[in-house]
Formats: sequence, C-alpha cells, structure tokens
Amino acid sequence: MRLKITLKTSNPEPVVPINYQYPVASAIYRILKNAEPEFSKLLHEKGYPTEHNRRFKFFTFSKMFFPNPARVKNNTLLLNGNESIYFLISSFNEEEFIKKFIIGLFESQEFPIGLKNVCHTNFKVAFVEALPEPVLQGTLKCIAISPVCVSVNDGSLQPTYLRALDSRIPDAIKKNLLWKYRTLFNKSKVDFDGEFNFQIDADYIQKAGGEERVSKLITIKENQPDETKVRGFIAPFTLSGPDILLKIAYNCGIGEKNSIGFGMFKVENTIN
Repeated sequence: MRLKITLKTSNPEPVVPINYQYPVASAIYRILKNAEPEFSKLLHEKGYPTEHNRRFKFFTFSKMFFPNPARVKNNTLLLNGNESIYFLISSFNEEEFIKKFIIGLFESQEFPIGLKNVCHTNFKVAFVEALPEPVLQGTLKCIAISPVCVSVNDGSLQPTYLRALDSRIPDAIKKNLLWKYRTLFNKSKVDFDGEFNFQIDADYIQKAGGEERVSKLITIKENQPDETKVRGFIAPFTLSGPDILLKIAYNCGIGEKNSIGFGMFKVENTIN
C-alpha cells in the first residue's frame, strides 16, 4: 500500500538538508514509535533477518517533491515557506506497517527534517492520502522516484555500487526480490514459475549524457562518525515477472537500502 504524505511548515524560510534521506527515515521511525514503540525499535534495530544475513524492513519512500525548484546553499535546500512539499511511502505489510504509521501520524502530526549542525525544520503533516495501486501484471514501464541502489562485494571493506548500465544489475535485482519473497512468506525456496526481467532504458541514459548524469550520491548520517555515502541511479526501466514479485517490488522497492529512501518507482503504464 502506498501513501502520499503532504507536509507544511509555519517557518517563513524552511531549510532541509540536501541529503534528507536519513533524516526522513528517522522521522518515520519516530512516527512508528508513537503508535507502537516495540515495533519501531524491532524494525529499526533488527528488521526481518534472512539466511544471507540481510535484514529487510519492507518499506520504502520516495524523494521529496517540491512545487518549485529548491535553491541550493551550503549543502541545504532553501524552500518557500508558503509551499507544501510531499513524499510517498509504501510497504508490503499493510496491517503491520501502514496502519501503525497512520496511527502514529494521528498521535503526533509533527514531521521534523534536519541534521545536527546543518539545519532543521519542523513540518506538520497536512494531508495523508492512500493512493490506488496500479495493475501489477505483465510488463511494467516504470520510472524511479528515488535512487536505485545495487552493489556487489568485491572483497574490499566498502561495497562497490553499480552504475546504471552495469550488466550485473538485472540479476542482482532479481535475487534481491527473491530474498524478499522468501523472507516475507517464510519460504525455504521459490514456489512459483515465471521469468523475471529488469531492463534499464539505455536510450534515456544516452540522451541524458551518460551514466554519470543519472547517478546520485547520497550521504547517510551526514556529519556523524559513521557517515557513509551511497550511490544509486534514477532512470526509466521496465519490469516483468510473476505478479507477486511485481507487487513486492512496487511496495517494498527494488535494489538495496529501501528503508532509507532508495528503490521506489512509479508505474507509468503496462505493456501487454
């Protein structure tokens, strides 16, 4: 299930960090804590472990949508005080996550976005809207609305983040979705048939000026001792496969690091 969260502030000169993904994720956990502290703590600290030592959270959120382009200054985004901004959040766990999130919003409608020693703005939740789910069958023509992150471990201390045209991406996305499926349904193996395909729009990337132009480098935990940088890409692509995998992809996100704002996409149309 997917929600549209609209935010407003009384601050006449609101400012948010340019790397707002981690602060938004932190605000989401605080809202869940309002509804059920134990669930928020469990999801944040442990998630849903897999046999491969991965821990899925089974939710994701989009980039922030601004009515007008934000001005960039000193690693911050300067907004207009009279404007509303919004983002989308979705989860496969409607009962466990979405309902608790909505309850938490009604408990406290505050949504602070900020980083210590950088900037901070207190937003209020103005509207919450449940969005209709598109038809998730056949071949989906999609556009990423948050960076898609895919990495490999080449033996170094840090993961190697793959660029948009890397030939290893389709298989990595497929394996990630199969792990999510097996974890969600507590399956030791996949029990359905059907091929899964991910195909990036290479023409779009070429017209945009190459892989570097669609690449996004996001700083997580900015100005903290455990600060890290995560690379992803934003581009159109097509997805096809078993209905259940498409539903998981749409609601949980594709690729990695979904719970800190990576891997959300919208479906533009279905190709039969």
